[in-house]
Amino acid sequence: MFRPLCVVQTLVWVAGAAAQAVAGAAPARIDFYPPDVQLVSSQARQRYLGVATRADGVTEDVTARAQVAPADAKIVRVDKQILYPVADGQTTLAVQLEGRSVTVPVVVKSAA
Repeated sequence: MFRPLCVVQTLVWVAGAAAQAVAGAAPARIDFYPPDVQLVSSQARQRYLGVATRADGVTEDVTARAQVAPADAKIVRVDKQILYPVADGQTTLAVQLEGRSVTVPVVVKSAA
């Protein structure tokens, strides 16, 4: 006997499993916004956004999952996806996610 509901349930399960497999795929590229950071004054703050692009062109906000670390924590600090000036100078941020990485320049002025 043909059971249409079982067929629909099976198709939904297969589609869900395929979507999970694609979502779990390593990104083809990651981008960081802004692409360069300028913090001018001791009160300056900069939120950032990490975007992963999959091989099929689909993009995803990965800000919360990306690892962001300053090369010199004496210049800038990262706290809850916000960049804060510490001292005047230049450094970079290393942004990493699932085997992909990008380096972002940071300039801090008038932090005192």
